[in-house]
Amino acid sequence: MNSLATTTDAAMMSPIALFLNADLVVKGVIVALLLASIWSWAIIIGQWLSIGKTARESEAFERDFVAAEDVEAFARSHQASKVPSAQIFQAGFAEWRASTKTSPIDKDATRSR
Repeated sequence: MNSLATTTDAAMMSPIALFLNADLVVKGVIVALLLASIWSWAIIIGQWLSIGKTARESEAFERDFVAAEDVEAFARSHQASKVPSAQIFQAGFAEWRASTKTSPIDKDATRSR
């Protein structure tokens, strides 16, 4: 009879049996925690995929930048790009244009910008 009691006790300790025998409040908390966990993992995976996509796009932009022969044409072709590297390039290129707009290049103004 002792082995039967041990078997019954082990069956009662399974996570499903514990959930089914729990109070309604405990069941609600468990379900809420499960949903929060699924939601958190969905956010984590979504951000991971987004960061990976941004890294690939940045690498492609940098390869194109190194291979570009005409910086003006390259800047025009990537003017509306949403890639962070391209946006930084556009900001820097606009500042460079503003600094070199005058006939003799003002090195001090260029450095200060």
